[in-house]
Amino acid sequence: MIENKIVSALICECNPFHEGHKKIINYIKNSLKSDYIVAIMSGDFVQRGEPSVVDKYERANILIENGVDLVIEIPVEMVLSSAKYFATASMAIIKKLKFVDNVVFGSNINDINKLKEISNKNIDEKTYHQKLKLGMPHSKILSEICNIKLSPNDILGVEYIKAKKDLNLDVNMICIKRDENMKSATEIREHMNLKITLNSFSDYLNQILFFNKKNNIPLNSYYSVDENLMHSIEKDSTKNLSFDSRIDLLNKKNRTVASVKRALLHILLNIKENDVKKIEYGKKIKYLNILNIKPSSKNILKYIKCKYIFGFTKKELKKIFSDKKVDKSTLTNIYATDLYESIYKK
Repeated sequence: MIENKIVSALICECNPFHEGHKKIINYIKNSLKSDYIVAIMSGDFVQRGEPSVVDKYERANILIENGVDLVIEIPVEMVLSSAKYFATASMAIIKKLKFVDNVVFGSNINDINKLKEISNKNIDEKTYHQKLKLGMPHSKILSEICNIKLSPNDILGVEYIKAKKDLNLDVNMICIKRDENMKSATEIREHMNLKITLNSFSDYLNQILFFNKKNNIPLNSYYSVDENLMHSIEKDSTKNLSFDSRIDLLNKKNRTVASVKRALLHILLNIKENDVKKIEYGKKIKYLNILNIKPSSKNILKYIKCKYIFGFTKKELKKIFSDKKVDKSTLTNIYATDLYESIYKK
């Protein structure tokens, strides 16, 4: 709480903003009677392993216009990760704030007790990894184990609940029914004239792969690039390919398309396995990056006791580099923003 006022959070990508997001915001306002709403949002890249279709600052502005008070960015390393680590980073940000009372998310099942029950299930690791190697997605594996159909949103809900327990976080977890009659973000994207796609980054990726090959730098030092994937990438690393063509060559039975996209983006953004270990897979974030705040809600800032910045402006960069030691995660996120913006603004 802030001054005995209720604070609720939603975790989102808004890629792009749609009626489902509006429904959650209205629920937080009207049903939970929340005084403040905090959005924890992915930035320049999204979990499906693609650049966001709309600039993160534009998306943050839309959230503010629709009733959100504060928008904070999830670090790019954890956005381009599994549902588990995406959820861990999101909930770690909420823990850092220390004043959030409720976390609200959309669910197809819409049964918080069922999701909690699933989160407590002991999953046989050997069986899980065998199914994963066969190319079965995480949501389908968990659905089989729990004998219930789970959507990607339900999977994220389960991971939020797990992260809450793991981080010893004192918040209420609340799910609301996803309205399947509303257009999803995927459906909206299909009819958009996209300003930026993965192919926008093809030349950058080709140059990096060529450089690594020429200098004998092993690709399995990058986050989520295992030895098998490394060899598959290296076969065509000197070819001048589009991002999509490279994905098609790497899309084998035992890999999901999203995992291939994320792995290539880890190479593009120089995200190494050791870098992600240093931030404890999302648990240890140095700076909170504030993308926007409602002018009338600026009093919230005095209750944020951890380090935070307002985007990567000259003023904020000066603050970051005045630190005795700049952490790699911050540098990675600065680079990701700079690269994305350089293409998006063309």
